[in-house]
Amino acid sequence: MQMRKKLFTMFELIISVGLLVIISVVLLKTFVLTSDFWKYSADQSQTFIDAKIVMNMLNEDISNALYEASPSDRADEIVVPLYAGSFTPSGYTVFKDNDNNNIKGWCLGLVTRTAGSDRTLSNICKVAYVYYPPAASGNVSALNENKVPGRNNGVLLRGEINEDTDEYLQMKSGETLQNFYQSAMSSATQLADCIVEFKIEPYSLSGSTFSKKSYSNADDSRKGLSNVKALQLNMTLLSQDKFDEYKKLPNANDSDREDRKAFLHKHGRKFTRTFWLKTLNE
Repeated sequence: MQMRKKLFTMFELIISVGLLVIISVVLLKTFVLTSDFWKYSADQSQTFIDAKIVMNMLNEDISNALYEASPSDRADEIVVPLYAGSFTPSGYTVFKDNDNNNIKGWCLGLVTRTAGSDRTLSNICKVAYVYYPPAASGNVSALNENKVPGRNNGVLLRGEINEDTDEYLQMKSGETLQNFYQSAMSSATQLADCIVEFKIEPYSLSGSTFSKKSYSNADDSRKGLSNVKALQLNMTLLSQDKFDEYKKLPNANDSDREDRKAFLHKHGRKFTRTFWLKTLNE
């Protein structure tokens, strides 16, 4: 007797195809989620690496800094002043902060010892850190694109210069600190970008109370900051993808502030660190 072959019915075929489609969708979704997770992890890892590079470099420069706690306006004498303060960028429109004010640029200038300098010269050098906030529109045209590829993206620069001459650490009559550190500022190259907030604020210590220091009069532009005990870093970074999204957010009026604030709260990574500053007689 001949056995009949058992064939799939149409209903069984539909069920089989349906199950195959469901399994394929689940596998595809798992793959996409896994890919997104790894991409997010890689982006966050790069953000933390950039922050670590910045903080390690600052720590090396500040911990080896030469600093006079009681500077005076002494022309043609060797000086080691400290300069730290904000500036208003020109030539382009910057983003606004959470209080809807234009984000400020920031400068830090100091004299320090560095093992990375050319050993044929003195290891004492002038160092400058300059932060340019993100460009909402226009271009940061003052920066060399070859040295600063992220010039419009909230970029932190670091420059150093050393010379084996006494005149190198002498402040000339009428010279300001900006002039004193100009050579280091003009030679600065990119340290990190995608930084949406950057401040290094100086603090003095009176008894057990810290107070923020700032330039109080015109003479400070030549003498520098006095009696500074600590420099506090506040820095907020985004990954490159999230920074590109951030730059597309509106930047026109007060109603946009909450959108930017919520975006930074969700995607930004904020880093705060205090660096202690030793004076020459300590």
